[in-house]
Amino acid sequence: INFATDNGITVNPSSGTGNGTLTFTASANTGGERSGSFIVTVTGASPERTTKVTATQATGEPIASVGRIQVQKLQLGKCSWAEAKSYCDNLVTESKDDWRMPSLEELSAMYANRGSLQAVAGFVAFWGENYFSSSFYDGQANCHWGVYFAAGNEGGIGDVGPYCVRCVRDI
Repeated sequence: INFATDNGITVNPSSGTGNGTLTFTASANTGGERSGSFIVTVTGASPERTTKVTATQATGEPIASVGRIQVQKLQLGKCSWAEAKSYCDNLVTESKDDWRMPSLEELSAMYANRGSLQAVAGFVAFWGENYFSSSFYDGQANCHWGVYFAAGNEGGIGDVGPYCVRCVRDI
């Protein structure tokens, strides 16, 4: 397979023998519609066959992400940890339904990258409040790690709350 364009759309496998399936993948499309063209040559046939395959990816909405997680653009008001967990587990937003609560490490990365996250179109700014994580606090019952978004402090916060939550999903 020869790549006729180079714009982030790839195909796998790019060579081989026998029957197979071509899989086209692309990074998140935050701009306009884009297409990738590929020339597929079947050798060993008589006559040799060549065809052009074009994969098109529609315009996408920019996502808020840090590393390998997407961060929800909106947030729930203050609530208990159990309400926050249920909210994330059942959330359907931004055309996705596989949201969850962030770990302490993910929540800390969100704090460290809050400026770039808040620059994404449609992203509602973080409040200067404590945010729940899914990480248990040092084995204590009814307590999880949290991050205070006014200063970046990490610490144990009680499950009764009320505190904030911002759901995430793997990308």
